[in-house]
Amino acid sequence: MGYDSYNSKLKMGITDEFMIMYSYGYTDDPNNSSWRAYDSIPIHSMDDGVIVIKNKRGGAGFAAGSFTFRENGEVLKFAQLFKKFDSPEAAVKAAEEYKYTDLIVKEYYRMGEMSRLENKKSLDELTKKDFLQVMNRLQAYDKEMEGFLASEDQRMRRMIYRFTEGIINRTFVELGYNPYKMTDQWFFEKFRDDPDVQQRMQAQVYLRLE
Repeated sequence: MGYDSYNSKLKMGITDEFMIMYSYGYTDDPNNSSWRAYDSIPIHSMDDGVIVIKNKRGGAGFAAGSFTFRENGEVLKFAQLFKKFDSPEAAVKAAEEYKYTDLIVKEYYRMGEMSRLENKKSLDELTKKDFLQVMNRLQAYDKEMEGFLASEDQRMRRMIYRFTEGIINRTFVELGYNPYKMTDQWFFEKFRDDPDVQQRMQAQVYLRLE
């Protein structure tokens, strides 16, 4: 099965043996583009919502990630842990017990879901009410982010922006918007000076929208 990460020019394919990462770019002919594999990661096992990944260089150690599907299989939610493990059993156990999956998860879309996204509203149509819901969602994750940073290497702070972006985009999709469409301006500019938005901004801790 293959899943596209919408509008990011990246694609992930999953076979029985490999996770294959693709990028979309120019071929030798500058007038044509195509998908090209840039990484192939061997899979040890894929059962009960957990993928265990082998060391692609053939050495010791395993990595793991949890996965689920939604929209009848049209959307793959994949959360890869940021640690290595000595055994596949340890990797599976860690993935099953991991507390911060909702924070680190990435979504990949099949073409059917991508087509449905095209019919959703642009962020140019974003209302203040929906924007405040997005800000409230970010604030709701602050406690989880605090726990994540306490359990991981502090260098993981560089990932905060990525987590913030993922939560924002998933929330927009839930609210009926397509956050990947081109817009006339950044959606935040529309509400930056609103008093209610300013109040929410002051309450933000880790996952900040600014």
